Amino acid sequence: MKKKDYSLCVCFVIFVMCFFGFVSINKVYASEVTPDEISEVNESNESLEQTTPTSGNTSTSVDYESHVQDKGWQEEKKDGEVSGTTGESKRIEAVNIQLENQEYQGNINYQAHVQDIGWQTTVWGGQVAGTTGQSKRLEAIRIWLTGDIANYYSIQYRAHIQDIGWQDWACDGIIAGTTGLGKRLEALQICLVRINNQADPEIHYTSHVQDYGWQSNKTDGQISGTTGQSKRVEAFTVGLNNSKYSGDVIYQAHVQDIGWQNWVKNGQIAGTTGLGKSLQAIRIALTGNIANEYSIYYRVHSSDFGWLDWASDKNVAGTTGLGKAIEAIQIHLMKKIDLKALETNSEVSSICDRKGYKNGVAVTGWKNINGDSYYFGNDGVLVVNQSITKDDKQGYVNNLGKFVLSNNGIFMHGIDISEWNYDIDLTPYKDNFVIIRLGWYNTLDKKALRNIQLCEQLGIPYGVYLYSYATSIEESRMEANFVLNQLSHCSNLRVGVWYDMEDADNYKANRGSLVGSLMTNMCNTFCSILQNAGYYTGVYSSSSWFNYYLTNLNTNIPKWVAHWDNNDGQLHSNLSNMAVLHQYTSIPLDQNVMYVPLETFKLK
Repeated sequence: MKKKDYSLCVCFVIFVMCFFGFVSINKVYASEVTPDEISEVNESNESLEQTTPTSGNTSTSVDYESHVQDKGWQEEKKDGEVSGTTGESKRIEAVNIQLENQEYQGNINYQAHVQDIGWQTTVWGGQVAGTTGQSKRLEAIRIWLTGDIANYYSIQYRAHIQDIGWQDWACDGIIAGTTGLGKRLEALQICLVRINNQADPEIHYTSHVQDYGWQSNKTDGQISGTTGQSKRVEAFTVGLNNSKYSGDVIYQAHVQDIGWQNWVKNGQIAGTTGLGKSLQAIRIALTGNIANEYSIYYRVHSSDFGWLDWASDKNVAGTTGLGKAIEAIQIHLMKKIDLKALETNSEVSSICDRKGYKNGVAVTGWKNINGDSYYFGNDGVLVVNQSITKDDKQGYVNNLGKFVLSNNGIFMHGIDISEWNYDIDLTPYKDNFVIIRLGWYNTLDKKALRNIQLCEQLGIPYGVYLYSYATSIEESRMEANFVLNQLSHCSNLRVGVWYDMEDADNYKANRGSLVGSLMTNMCNTFCSILQNAGYYTGVYSSSSWFNYYLTNLNTNIPKWVAHWDNNDGQLHSNLSNMAVLHQYTSIPLDQNVMYVPLETFKLK
């Protein structure tokens, strides 16, 4: 792609790319613009643009004036001059912006974010944005060009903000200033930058990333976001540079807990910031004449899947219905007469509501995503949590649909239950495993024997656990002996005997026994007694307890760890390096994943 020719900008603007200098930390939703509405807005603006081309060689300029606290309207400034004040702690309350000596038809539009009001309605050349006589500060501003002039000029601007100073330059509808921080806008600089109307258009985009905020602009297939860091992308913007064609780039975000937002365009924010919500899928398209000449291609790096295949022209990239975050984005703008092949590791472009698509067409059968195999049924739906055969090898597809050789049980999923689950129907878990609460302290769980018998009748691999109320080494010995007496009811125990060490009701804390060394010694004592009796025995606890209270367990004691992450019913973490079993959610039941073969659990 060719670069910009900035022939008419002032000073250092040559070196400034269009990106956010500072971003609001409050809730940001994308502007409510649909593709149809975008066309209506353009037509409406053009009907208001009554300016005519001027004769001669005079270049277009931008004039602007500010209404300043205690001073009123200042004298008019132009082409990068400072309007407002710095060092006086005076707020700008209103602005008036217009174009002079126009070479091309079009207009300048702008929108102000005002104290106690928020974003006002968009106004255009020569109209007032903000308020006067109300002592309300301007906090942010957006400025953009419409009509033919937008094909030849970019509008660039920056704001001087209370306690922050001069921000970086923004352009073409990107927000300058802040929202949600209560900071006054004190000064403005605005200038027009001539773009080479013979240049090829260039796509630019940026992402708001977890813990990092807004990244710098990327262009033409560069990676925006991160990979290998498990950082979610929370918002993104897309814009066009150097376009000699009329038209816009429009885009849409699917956001965690929100779903699909409305379409936005040309540098506006899609997604949210300050809410901790991930983007999960995106769609991008071109409108107007540029869409006749170019296609826009894009792909996303999705958590647990990696890079999905390239999508184009409004097709979905990413996933919906799986709770998977986008971690990185790539975007290409390519001529339709000269489309180049894009490298990919995937046979699936997107997964929406668990259905797989390749550039808008549903896929079926085994498909490759980032080197892993996934199975999509005849209806295109991703198959999950089932035993399945691939290439004559028995395996299992996990809750993401990823195929794993079963190896007699690796990555099997299961549940753990107690009397609180009442007479639970275990038939749906015939291909899974179950861990049954045997009781607590020296008391038998009311449903323990019923659940044990049902698992044995259905052939479900099962284990048992005891919730510990021990507050001394002697009581842990008593609990171990109680368990040994009850195991006579188990004729086919295959998933071990577990000692549940936690303090959900503060019983231990209230008796002064919540001490790491004591907890550890009680676990070591219990497990030693059961192991000496020939049982595969380990400790159940939370990841935080293992890292704080239970740091000195005997090395021969296996772990069953509770680590729920988002507790949304999905497996987010792989803790196979820490434990043989992982309880990853309580929705709708306590669910677990098994990281070892069933043969690991030695029988008595």
